[in-house]
Amino acid sequence: MKALRFILPLLFALGLAACHSSHKSVSPTDNDRKWHTLELPVKLRLESPVEISLSGKAMFVNDSLIYVSLRMLGMEVAYAYADADSAILCDRFHKIYMSEPVSRFIPPRMATIKCLQDIMAGQNIPAQLKDHISTSGQTDTPAGIRYSNINVTTDINQKKFSATLEYNYDKAKWDDSGFAIPKVRLPKNARKADPQALLKELRQL
Repeated sequence: MKALRFILPLLFALGLAACHSSHKSVSPTDNDRKWHTLELPVKLRLESPVEISLSGKAMFVNDSLIYVSLRMLGMEVAYAYADADSAILCDRFHKIYMSEPVSRFIPPRMATIKCLQDIMAGQNIPAQLKDHISTSGQTDTPAGIRYSNINVTTDINQKKFSATLEYNYDKAKWDDSGFAIPKVRLPKNARKADPQALLKELRQL
């Protein structure tokens, strides 16, 4: 459980990975198909510099919203939320959160929900990001070709960070009538984290 104190710094580091990219993106492919909502199980596996495995669910509203909830021992310990205006990273376990414009995490020209959703699905990845993102587990879905495993690697503060998002598309719910994004709530007495302080914590890993 000691490793849990690094959840927020590590999520922040993964967001910064996109800042190593150029501002050019790949044009949409013929694999893109219309959909509105998606909910599916996800596992976040952090491999370096510490090892943590968290399971949960990912929820998407096409081109407009992302919500990822991560759990350990049946308890939500962290969540990430992003819409057109802002992104929130919250460590519920330690009552710490970040709330920043999406452009704080990635270059402004890429700071759209569509771009983030494409990256998280392994679709239309910007050219220079391909040095940091690899995919496996190709699967055909109602939204076109997607990938079950999205691996992200980057170097920050001379440390290598590696993490994999693992999706279970066999249990995906597309355009489900019961789809509902949970209301985003911060823990009582939560404190806002300073990005520079998070970078300092990363040096301790």
